[in-house]
Amino acid sequence: MKLVELKCKNCGSLLNVEEGEKEITCEYCHTKFALDDEAQHIKYDNMYETGYEFEKGRMKAADEIQNTENEEDNFNKNFEKYVGTQYKSRIDELLDKVNINNKTNSNKKIEVVYKKTKTYDSDKIIKIKHNLGDNFKNLEVIIDYDDEGYVNTVTIEELKGSLVSRIIAFILTVIVIIIYLVIMAFIIKYIIQSIDLGNMIHSFFAF
Repeated sequence: MKLVELKCKNCGSLLNVEEGEKEITCEYCHTKFALDDEAQHIKYDNMYETGYEFEKGRMKAADEIQNTENEEDNFNKNFEKYVGTQYKSRIDELLDKVNINNKTNSNKKIEVVYKKTKTYDSDKIIKIKHNLGDNFKNLEVIIDYDDEGYVNTVTIEELKGSLVSRIIAFILTVIVIIIYLVIMAFIIKYIIQSIDLGNMIHSFFAF
């Protein structure tokens, strides 16, 4: 049977009573009294206190979960906006943020992966920045998460065919420039032919 604690109405001593008993005699002052009303009062008080503590605990747990989720979202957003194909200049920004995070947040360090290099080290991350190439080079950024949902790895990959694409773009640019120069040459030739240079020179010396 479950025991409940009651106080003796006469001497105030604590009494352990089995739930369901109808009366009790105080072992200290030997006073007898009925338990129906008192036991029910204690029973309901205990239920209220237990429910109140449970609700407080539930609300506190919900707040902690919400705070954790907000912290996680704010942390991840700093890095998730760089995911996908980015110019090298944007990836420089990302690596700067990773370096700052690793220096100020030792519990949530982020590893940078580029080719065969995997590092948390600031100097090596700066070296990766210098090895990425020109500012208009396109690269792919991939991020991974730890078991708690925080970003813990940034992987930088060179796009397949990016070198070929840049060569093609360069060739097309050269072709456009050549076409422009040819057109300009024809225009200049037409202007020269339209002017009677012989008459202009003869008039100049005759003057």
